[in-house]
Amino acid sequence: ATIFLTVMNRLRQSASSAVCVSKMNQISGGIMMYTQENNGRLPTSPKYNTLFTGQGPWFNRDDRRLQQPIGEYLGSPESRTWSTQGSQMTFDPTFSWPQLIKEGQVGSPSIVLNASVDIRNGEEVKRRNPWTGERLGNIVEARKFPMFTEVDQKNTNAGWKSLLPPGPIHGKYRNTMFFDFHLERVPVK
Repeated sequence: ATIFLTVMNRLRQSASSAVCVSKMNQISGGIMMYTQENNGRLPTSPKYNTLFTGQGPWFNRDDRRLQQPIGEYLGSPESRTWSTQGSQMTFDPTFSWPQLIKEGQVGSPSIVLNASVDIRNGEEVKRRNPWTGERLGNIVEARKFPMFTEVDQKNTNAGWKSLLPPGPIHGKYRNTMFFDFHLERVPVK
């Protein structure tokens, strides 16, 4: 019976990870399409010139939410609310993982955007936030920099940390999308 339960837990965890990978590929596909249609520039907020680092299935009309620039590519619903209360926000299933719903709280992000990459500007390379409308092609060694990763209480110190699952939702790794659009299972240290 113990072996059976262990096998079933591993199968559930593997299926949950597969759902996350599929949805992360959808999100990165939306980012890729946006970038292609916007002269190679990554999504940003026209009003605030950056995105929120925490992004998730609950969103509102604030243009710092990733659904605003890429939602049309994902088939995301249109939000009609400005509320920041999770229960009153619009829900986008593309950003929702099974374990997030099980272990997190309403309103919690599912991914955290990387806000620090090496950007080339002419001969100069500086560490910058890419979500300010930077050109994807200006990221130095894009394959080395995470674009976004699954978020939990152990890999953020944001004010919304308490809404998140207590640890990595897949146990020993986090699914992570890189700026060259490959996805890896990054081991938790």
